[in-house]
Amino acid sequence: MTSMNGVRRGVDGASDPIVVVLAAGRSSRMGRAKALIELDGERALARVLRLAREQSLRAQVVLGHGGDAIRAALDLRDVDVIENPDPARGMSSSIRCGALALPAGAALALWPVDHARVEAATFARLLAAFRARAPGIELVVPRHRDRRGHPLLASARAVDEFRALAPDEPGHVVVRRDPARVAEVVVDDRMVVDDFDRPEDLAR
Repeated sequence: MTSMNGVRRGVDGASDPIVVVLAAGRSSRMGRAKALIELDGERALARVLRLAREQSLRAQVVLGHGGDAIRAALDLRDVDVIENPDPARGMSSSIRCGALALPAGAALALWPVDHARVEAATFARLLAAFRARAPGIELVVPRHRDRRGHPLLASARAVDEFRALAPDEPGHVVVRRDPARVAEVVVDDRMVVDDFDRPEDLAR
């Protein structure tokens, strides 16, 4: 079911998340745009967008450095593309840009493009946990061993807090604000914590 503002809602009236892919970084250590890295023959950004489509979720991409090259290489016609005007400020600026661009009342699945290797089954499990979360739970995050990872799923209330981040505030401020409202999903998929910043990271 879809509401008047375009937010997709489940049978209980809660909104399904919109997948927000963060792909605005300079990728200086990688030497090329992370969004265009090939993973088993599929570009990283294309893979995340495919996983979103497989779950019938809308998606938006936050671009910045290298945005023209990414647009030229990938078909983004069914994706909302958001420009980060100052990507040098770091990931938190892209989080804020993505949150501000969401419709009122929308939840999000925050997905940095360098976590594109997360398995489809892992994302499906996180989404199921988000849909079934108990009252008062605003954030659902994966945990692998002793580390939290991505993608992170956030309710509309938590999205409002991401919108309100100061320019110098990291996104984890929202996650760590109140542990009681965070549900962790323990997964075997180490790709929730394994990003790729350098070419050698892809060989692990």
